[in-house]
Amino acid sequence: MTEHPLRIKDAPIAKPSARRPYSWDELSVRLTRDELHKLYVEQGWTLSAVARRFDTTLAGVKRAAKCYGIPLRQHPRPRQPDPEWLNEQRVTHRRTMKDIGAEIDVNGDTVSRWMNRDGAPTHAETPRTGTGSLTCEAASELVRSETRTSSGRRRIDRFTRVSAYPTLRAAAKDLGVTREALSAQIRTLEHRMGVLLVHRAVSGLPMRPTPDAYTVIDAIRIVTLE
Repeated sequence: MTEHPLRIKDAPIAKPSARRPYSWDELSVRLTRDELHKLYVEQGWTLSAVARRFDTTLAGVKRAAKCYGIPLRQHPRPRQPDPEWLNEQRVTHRRTMKDIGAEIDVNGDTVSRWMNRDGAPTHAETPRTGTGSLTCEAASELVRSETRTSSGRRRIDRFTRVSAYPTLRAAAKDLGVTREALSAQIRTLEHRMGVLLVHRAVSGLPMRPTPDAYTVIDAIRIVTLE
């Protein structure tokens, strides 16, 4: 059978080409100093974003910045704290990776990587049941430790208010925070204290403080009066 003379054969699909490594003469015409300064310095674009905008390579944009005398932004590597401090925060004070990271301005994954590299345990012990095993002296010391940071003082403040509510949701609504955020703060405080502080509301039963919670509340009053 003869093919119709006007039929056009399917053309192969062209593969997208890689970004072109322009020569310096070409790139300097397309990407001027004023344009690079405006995007990178004034508007805060990344070098990669600039490279995509001008369809060139990251190396080419870096070279342009160097030739134009535009200093590159520095992103220093986070300094790892002392491994013993990390171990104390995670195991002794039972803090979450995310909570530790927030204090030293890194994410929780970075904290986990540091601890794994040092062979430190990355799991926190489960808080005790909250049946009155915490002494007032021990609780006072833990409260003092908490009040040394703004986040700790915030957790203490939220905890003292929570006990008057039937549920965390009701408490969060009045305190102007999400239930998830309030729950995380209470959970973090429980890990740092090493005891369960609040029996959560379940099956129609209201939320209620544990015996250890009252010990912590007494310790808060003592520390506040110091």
